[in-house]
Amino acid sequence: MSIILSISLSVLVGMGLAGKQPVKTNSKLTMYWVAYESDFSGEKTAKLETCDGELMTMVTPEFWESANLEGTGILTDGRVFNLGANTGCFMWLDPKVTPYGINHKGWGLIPYVSIAANLENDGLPAGTKVYIPAFEGIELPMTNGQKHNGCFRVDDVAWSFAEGANHIDWFVAKKSNYQILQSGCHGHQCQGSEIDIYIDEDCELIAYLPGSVITKIPDPESDCQELWTQCGGSIDENGGKFKGSACCKLGECQVMHKDWSQCRIGVCPDGWECTGPTPKPTSRFPTNKPTLNGNAKPSIIFRLDDVQDYYLSANVKEIIQAFMDRNIPLSIGVIGGTYYGTDASLHKKILEAVNDYGMEVFNHGDDASTFFNAIGEAEAKEHIANGEEADFKVYKSFVPHQNRWNEDTLAALESLGYWAVSASKGGAFPMPVRLQGKLKLMPQHTETAEYAGGNWDSTIANVMTDCTAAVAEDGFCVVMMHPQEFAKETVTVAELGNLLDEVKEKTNWDVTTFRKFARAVEPRGEPTPEPTPTPTDVNKFYPNWQKGGCLNDGNEPAWTSVMFDSLEACCTANFNWKVAECMNGATPEPTATPKPTKNAKTSKPTVKPTMERLETPSPTVGGDDVFEAYKTFCAGFKEGQKRKCKKPCAWKKNTCVPKAQGKVRCKKMPKGSAICEVLGCEIRKNGKCTGKIDWTA
Repeated sequence: MSIILSISLSVLVGMGLAGKQPVKTNSKLTMYWVAYESDFSGEKTAKLETCDGELMTMVTPEFWESANLEGTGILTDGRVFNLGANTGCFMWLDPKVTPYGINHKGWGLIPYVSIAANLENDGLPAGTKVYIPAFEGIELPMTNGQKHNGCFRVDDVAWSFAEGANHIDWFVAKKSNYQILQSGCHGHQCQGSEIDIYIDEDCELIAYLPGSVITKIPDPESDCQELWTQCGGSIDENGGKFKGSACCKLGECQVMHKDWSQCRIGVCPDGWECTGPTPKPTSRFPTNKPTLNGNAKPSIIFRLDDVQDYYLSANVKEIIQAFMDRNIPLSIGVIGGTYYGTDASLHKKILEAVNDYGMEVFNHGDDASTFFNAIGEAEAKEHIANGEEADFKVYKSFVPHQNRWNEDTLAALESLGYWAVSASKGGAFPMPVRLQGKLKLMPQHTETAEYAGGNWDSTIANVMTDCTAAVAEDGFCVVMMHPQEFAKETVTVAELGNLLDEVKEKTNWDVTTFRKFARAVEPRGEPTPEPTPTPTDVNKFYPNWQKGGCLNDGNEPAWTSVMFDSLEACCTANFNWKVAECMNGATPEPTATPKPTKNAKTSKPTVKPTMERLETPSPTVGGDDVFEAYKTFCAGFKEGQKRKCKKPCAWKKNTCVPKAQGKVRCKKMPKGSAICEVLGCEIRKNGKCTGKIDWTA
């Protein structure tokens, strides 16, 4: 039996609906909600993928089915995703903007307000505000006793409904809310009820749940114009045409706007490109001619973007291995925050690359959605700091999402002590080359593949030519790569290997990282003056065993796991048998811009280290210092790194400890590790450690 809830005439009069006919009568009512991963358990064997076939993460099959049916899912780590252009594939959303998902047009859904109706051509088009008398006065779960005012908006369509079906789906945010409301509609069952619907554009929409907002319905013409200008394009007022290059996003949907008639909002039509027409620059590498100072050589930096948990991890590890096999450094862009930290296999590979092969992890932000060109310094600092992972600190290099940046981005990085930032030398947000000052601007010059509307077109054949021109102009070349192009197999690991071999065999370029190159271009001048009471450098202190003391020159070895805020703390922890000598005897390498250390209140030694000793340090220092360096190296292995520890050191009671001096062997030290040189061993061309340790040196 159908249940039609009775509403008094006075209510309809009060709403201004007396005498009006409902646009729909006896409409069937059901409810829908967001699928929460925390409501499901079991083995994660189902692939959550984008509509381009890229893996987003692994989930349980039950959670996958629920998210596909409801349209939106929330992971246990807080990430939000939505159905993409089709059912069965998904896309990430920004939880700060659309915490409850989006509709088929890219608008954010509103709990208890949004309804889905497949009646676009039958009286209820998307965006229509309606009044449903049967709902007025219903107490809503999770709202501290708020009652519904009966006002809704048609915000969605239901893919499981037939077109034109007299059926609406009410968005209630959580399944638990649905379970409460099943029997909570004025004592009658909500689910399955048949209701009357009135169009009422004057009724008031209310954001009932904390964090929900009444989302604005986009206006295609004005929003298109605003998006285009934000994305770096311009508008020809006379012809009404869009000019310039841009990749605009609304509701995570990338669209291209060619002219007013093609300005589209919502699900991307098939065949649309992601970038607009790009005006050709007069020169691909505009004249800049920066001077390479200090110890810098003509260099090439390989930059791998978009590294995150379970996202094409197999491809990422293959790329890293290609660099390991050739003992060539790579700069690895990890997206931090909730995007990293649970993929143990990937983390192990990156730690090996950093600790044993001298590679670098750069900060690639804390999400894959923040546009740094559109935020201020304070917000940029927050996102940059949130992107830092503890195992890779101290960070010195940053690459913003989609190469978007502004002056506030640079200010935030400088205040956080970063040395290098890399965006793109061309495109909508061009970055100039700047090798002077604290923060070096080191933009990407070329790439191994170019993104084009869901495809990755290989450009690896152009890299050598592009880099030859870039090195001639700027003294260095940055090559951008993404795991996606290798997953699509438009670029192969074999092709990458051939490129690396060609760089090594046919050029004099130094293959390096952002961090190392930024230090190398620092000008070298007069010796560093005496330390001053007030430190002016943001670098932390580390033990330098070759010089027998602590430094804060930013040249700490890759295997250094513990850094110190003050000289005194570093000396006490690492040279407790000669604290006074450590406090006064270790002098940073001379620089034109002094980086003084904190001066402790201790007497000066009678003999100070000479400049000759600093410029040509012996490979080892006294036996005590060598062994202390080895002890510190062993202490750097953390819980869970037993296998890694056991070869060069010993594992006791879940702690990595040094072996007895007579049992320490050069050949047991990690390939390419700085500890090899500190111990006085020899490093072969392939990076392996060999030779004998002389503890009496």
